[in-house]
Amino acid sequence: MTHLDKPKLLRHSNPVVRLVVTTCISEITRITTPEQPYNDHTMREIFQLMVESFEGLDDIKSPPFARRVTIIETMAKSKTCVLLLDLECDDLILQMFEHFFAIVHMNHAKNIVASMQTIMSLTLNESDDIFQPLLTILLANVRKEEQKILSATSALTKSVVDQCEEKKKPYLTTEMIVELHKNSHKEDNKEPWQPNHSCLGKGHGEVLSDEEPKKELDTTEPPKFKEEIVLVEHEKEENSELQETERKQTMEEHAPSFEFPK
Repeated sequence: MTHLDKPKLLRHSNPVVRLVVTTCISEITRITTPEQPYNDHTMREIFQLMVESFEGLDDIKSPPFARRVTIIETMAKSKTCVLLLDLECDDLILQMFEHFFAIVHMNHAKNIVASMQTIMSLTLNESDDIFQPLLTILLANVRKEEQKILSATSALTKSVVDQCEEKKKPYLTTEMIVELHKNSHKEDNKEPWQPNHSCLGKGHGEVLSDEEPKKELDTTEPPKFKEEIVLVEHEKEENSELQETERKQTMEEHAPSFEFPK
């Protein structure tokens, strides 16, 4: 325990060594919770390693995958994620949420998804105030759910919000609605919170678009001026007369010659 927090181990160049050290320290933290086993600076560095380990949870076939699962399950069961709030590690909390939303997929085992849900819900419930960047991430995934984009990410978002305490839900809902309204582009004459139906496509459930509809090109020929019409008609008459003259000449040249008997 007294040797695991050494910089030469925490900052080892080999990622496998760092992962093994992180696994051991996560167990130590579980035993000592709610007390910290190390000072604030060291704990922040340890949590940095834990959050970095979560990024590799998307590769379920990698050899270190089992260790990463152990770390996330230990954090969820021991509730050591609450220490991130005590240390005011907002950047690590934000990074952790981003990792979870980015890597979660349908092939993950239930225990992994459940650990993600527990960690995120605990962090939201125990926080005195939900800072804006974290709220923005939640909002982005709520939009996916509203647009009927079925994914593991939107399912995770819904479950996290559902697991929040009742005292947090009104705050979350209100803040997310306000943020959604600020970032939406609606016409001035529309009622508040109403969708802009002019942006909807023909198909039901199409994604909204802020792009202006393309104007169709007018392929019809512009009307001709009166002088142009007269000129065209005159050319037609001349061509007709010329064709008639040529026809008569051709007939005279090929006509048989008859001589009347004397």
